[in-house]
Amino acid sequence: MRRDRRINMDFGLTEEQRIIQDTFKSFCDKELSWEYVRWMDENVDFPPDELWQKFVDIGFFGAAAPEEYGGQAMGWVDQMLAYEQICKKSMSVALAMGVTSGFGVRFINELGTKEQKDKYLPLIVEGKWKTCMALTEPGGGTDILGALSTFAEEKSDRFVINGQKVFITGAHVADGLITICKTEKDVKKAKSWSTFIVPREAKGVTIGKIDKISCHHCDSVEIFFDNVEVPKEELLGTRGNAFYEIMTVLNPERIAVAMMGVGITAAIYEACMQYVQDRNAFGGPISRFQILQNY
Repeated sequence: MRRDRRINMDFGLTEEQRIIQDTFKSFCDKELSWEYVRWMDENVDFPPDELWQKFVDIGFFGAAAPEEYGGQAMGWVDQMLAYEQICKKSMSVALAMGVTSGFGVRFINELGTKEQKDKYLPLIVEGKWKTCMALTEPGGGTDILGALSTFAEEKSDRFVINGQKVFITGAHVADGLITICKTEKDVKKAKSWSTFIVPREAKGVTIGKIDKISCHHCDSVEIFFDNVEVPKEELLGTRGNAFYEIMTVLNPERIAVAMMGVGITAAIYEACMQYVQDRNAFGGPISRFQILQNY
């Protein structure tokens, strides 16, 4: 007699997760109205400070940070339930908040020394230190292993960086540019990268605007490094091992990127559903027509 070994899995949300979802839905409905999002897209290149502070107040930047640094140490499902609500309202705001809450927290928490964690994580949680990830270059993005040429040369107690990055989201307002460079010669490419925390205000850093067709209230820019000096203590992670180490950041980032697609699709669906109920033709709402009933 065969036993039924099927396991029933519950994909439903916990009560706490529903609270997270509902809290951020209410927050985004209030703070990211259609009119306000449109105004931002026409007038600013990054969400205004007052909106940033509201995300600080609701605890968004502490979601992934460890509790000892003032964070909430949420798991990925919990974080994405909140993030989806932002993505439904504004991709630009989602990008602007995500490059600090995602890249900043994860880079520092996964690769940072204790001193770096003590210095930067509380600032991120408090919304006082914005970040970006400077990886993509003119020669390629997807094929970045073969394209990366920005070089950091060791000199005494510092590194000197020269090169260029492009399409870097939020770099024009970031306090710290988390920058991936080559540091090694005559080794295989995968063992030649290192990561540095570069102050945006450092001498030799120049930011250039890149015109885009959308997401205007979160610019993606180019960065030029001209003999930029960075102290050795701003090396993030292990020298020569950045290609492997940044996968601890890039792989989870794909989940957030997927959530952007989910959020946009959900927003379009909801807008269309509302439209067919509000739009009247031939004596009633067009939602009653057979072709629309299929959807």
